Amino acid sequence: MALAHEMAHVARGDLWLGLVPSLARRVFFFHPAAWIAEREYAIAREAACDDAVLGHRGADAFAYGRLLLRLATPRGCGPRSRCPPIPCSEGGLR
Repeated sequence: MALAHEMAHVARGDLWLGLVPSLARRVFFFHPAAWIAEREYAIAREAACDDAVLGHRGADAFAYGRLLLRLATPRGCGPRSRCPPIPCSEGGLR
């Protein structure tokens, strides 16, 4: 499922489309709207690829969620270990 997510990025052309908000933020670095637009584009891009993965026949949303959590959790961290919380790169939880 993780590979399907990455292939959805390729199919959508996210590498090239992501240059637009990235360049806009660099040109208008002083304007808060440029920073917000880049962040919102990144969040929407990931949500669209997640929807593409879950839209395939036979995709299990619960299994996909567990996979994402397993990939985001550092090795050696279990339910009873004292690990730091998972950092959120997009400005926190929603």
